[in-house]
Amino acid sequence: IGTRSHSTALVDGKNQNRLKTKIRGVPPDIIKADFSYAFGDEYEIAEGYYDQGYGEELIDVKHTRKVIFFKKGLDSLPCFFLLLDRFESRDGEEHNCEVSFQLPHAPVSAFAHTVAVKYQNGATLKMVCDAYPKIQIGQYAPDFIGWQPIHSTGEHEHAPSPVISYTKRGLEARFATLLIPSEKESDIQASVTLTDNGFVIGANGESFAFDHSDPRFATVRNRE
Repeated sequence: IGTRSHSTALVDGKNQNRLKTKIRGVPPDIIKADFSYAFGDEYEIAEGYYDQGYGEELIDVKHTRKVIFFKKGLDSLPCFFLLLDRFESRDGEEHNCEVSFQLPHAPVSAFAHTVAVKYQNGATLKMVCDAYPKIQIGQYAPDFIGWQPIHSTGEHEHAPSPVISYTKRGLEARFATLLIPSEKESDIQASVTLTDNGFVIGANGESFAFDHSDPRFATVRNRE
């Protein structure tokens, strides 16, 4: 149940601790995931947040993630996902905020802001972030990270598998990450940059600016 082994976030190296919050007697309706979404012809969008503390001390940082699926791509860039992560300190202290991605066993290469993962069937996943990547594979210490069970989660035999992570520090930390899948080896050159009001995506020499207030990216809250 720890977030270290899932594709989400750590604060000061600590996992989410929703279980401890629940034990403390927080009403069940507060524990439920609170998310919003929108489905259209060009975009599919989902957004949610976690704000119930990290680590045993329940570090008070709110993490919000918005995922935008560009279903028709963008000019020369085929269909892709954009992840927008935002961390807000609510205790007045600066914190190390880390987003990470646990990947299956596959060859990984990195150059500048781009990580490429090549799968046995020839498919490629490119990850492009506005922060520089850290790659961990088969690490025992200081943390057990970069492994996946060979058979099932109950087995003790593991195979080395890459974890890609990005870290920023501050009272607020924002990340933008592109996930670009391809059924074959990809030569796409892409970039993403955050601005005060939105983000800019670069694709093969072209730049496309978007505003967070763009109505195309608005979501409606889940009512369930």
